[in-house]
Amino acid sequence: MDSIKENAQQKIVFRYRCDKRKVSGMKKAAAALVAFMTAAFVLAGTYSCQSIGDIAVLLSWLLLLLPVAFSWTALVKILRMGDTVTGKQYKKGPERLRQSGAFGVLISAVSVFSCGYFIATGDVESIVVEIGMLIRILTEFLLCFGILMMGRYYISQMEEQ
Repeated sequence: MDSIKENAQQKIVFRYRCDKRKVSGMKKAAAALVAFMTAAFVLAGTYSCQSIGDIAVLLSWLLLLLPVAFSWTALVKILRMGDTVTGKQYKKGPERLRQSGAFGVLISAVSVFSCGYFIATGDVESIVVEIGMLIRILTEFLLCFGILMMGRYYISQMEEQ
């Protein structure tokens, strides 16, 4: 049954609606967004996980590792895609990029609201440190949102043949 599904996906072919220059620009933009998201993820994680005793921060940081890893695998697929794309490549490239961006937005949004809650209630050791953390996580959120939109834009630029 799975082989029938895979054969059907292999027969579906997608093609870009735009010219090669625009496709090249989209690939560069996706690569830049994934690289910046990874940098923001590493900066926020290394800053927040200085004491391993805070297991909640460590778990949220490890949970955000999933969208980063999936974004990189999707980026590799996107960079290797040619002018025509099979259904399988479509799912592992632009569709996975969109999904990883959405998951990253969800996780980082929870982190942003948590930081905001701690600042509002005053349950922090240093307000300056917490505001710095909020800025890092907000940057991460915006980059994940950019990856989500980039995946959606990629999908909108493809049409089924």
